[in-house]
Amino acid sequence: MQAAVIKWILMLLMVTSQVNNAPEPPPINPEVEWVESVIRELTLPEKIGQLIVTGLDSTTLTDDESLMIRNNQVGGIIFLGHNIKSEQQLRLLQAEIQNEIQSASDIPLFLAIDQEGGRVQRLPLDKSQFPSALQIGKNDENVYDYGSKLGTVVKSFELNVNFAPVLDIFSNPKNKVIGNRAFGTAPEIVARIGTLVMKGIQDQGVIACVKHFPGHGDTSVDSHIGLPVIQHNVERLKNYEWIPFQTAIDNGAEMIMTAHILLPKIDPDYPATMSDEVITGVLRNDMGFDGVVITDDLVMGAISKQYSYEEASLKSFKAGVDLLLISNNNYVDEIQHALYSAVKRGELEESRVDESVKRILSLKYKYLK
Repeated sequence: MQAAVIKWILMLLMVTSQVNNAPEPPPINPEVEWVESVIRELTLPEKIGQLIVTGLDSTTLTDDESLMIRNNQVGGIIFLGHNIKSEQQLRLLQAEIQNEIQSASDIPLFLAIDQEGGRVQRLPLDKSQFPSALQIGKNDENVYDYGSKLGTVVKSFELNVNFAPVLDIFSNPKNKVIGNRAFGTAPEIVARIGTLVMKGIQDQGVIACVKHFPGHGDTSVDSHIGLPVIQHNVERLKNYEWIPFQTAIDNGAEMIMTAHILLPKIDPDYPATMSDEVITGVLRNDMGFDGVVITDDLVMGAISKQYSYEEASLKSFKAGVDLLLISNNNYVDEIQHALYSAVKRGELEESRVDESVKRILSLKYKYLK
């Protein structure tokens, strides 16, 4: 009897020791917890809405645009030149948008702008404060501070995404669409300066979107009008055009914008924006980028003259992009219908939608929550 009691006590002590020495459960990651909770609550149409960034018609919200925001039909807004007439007007427009966001959900919107400096800047400011990228590259001083200045001014207008810096290399003198928007004519210069500018923007709490992958520098056709074709092989691209992008990725790039250009040596059929070989094969797999990929504007002639918006958006998404940029909000319904129908007929897995929504929500949590 005594032996049995002793055995029981020893077993109890052993169990107690195991419980006390059991490893503690891993701490809850608030970002993961928030992303997962949001995903669970979203309907499929609302998930698809998170994949779209669109523009506005004018300097104030229309009734349809208010409804679009309130109903979670889009995940972001881009502000273009025709949306901005003065500082006061922009702040009033922002107040309208914020009011609709608060009526919609707990998910923030990407509020994006092209504030590169030089000839591409949208904010109502003294343009002399922001010289062109090529001027910055020539001076080669205080480039991080320049990025910080860009981030600060973007944030001061309650915007949270800057479609900058440009990481294209100005290697073709006939290239008017890039030109002095590039930091230089050599990949090493563009890589170093572009990455510092990117970090300067990010450190001010603004998402920097580097562009235009896989490199728009050696083109003579303006992709706003037609489809540029670049005949370089992978070796040339890897050792030249892709150096700035790889450097940015290695140093914390979080959003990359695609270029509407055709690379026949990689994919003879589809522009880079719509190419699985370029987006998933090169950018995701070879270069190791797992951040948010956004298309350049799908209304640009390189895409819209050859493809319907339904085809372009679905093909781009299947290629590996996360965000579909369509500056004209009249086509938002078409894009939503294309993706929704593809899921319903089994052409597109809802898990693929979730994959992109998680990337988007994670970035929003980091910067906007």
